[in-house]
Amino acid sequence: MENKPIKLRGFDPEPTTKPAIKPCNIFHTPEDMDELEQYLANFSGGEAIAARVSAMMAWNLACKLTAPEVTK
Repeated sequence: MENKPIKLRGFDPEPTTKPAIKPCNIFHTPEDMDELEQYLANFSGGEAIAARVSAMMAWNLACKLTAPEVTK
């Protein structure tokens, strides 16, 4: 089975001088993790759980997409 690259919305896998991930301008971008944590603290109960899980899943995806490739 051949491994094919995954096409992700908002991600340009071709190396360029531009950032590979393009921001979604509909949403505010926090200046740092502290600002994100302060925003997440505004939620409570089930909304807090959903907000934190979603934020950290997005963080992990961004880390994965921007990590340099490791050669073995």
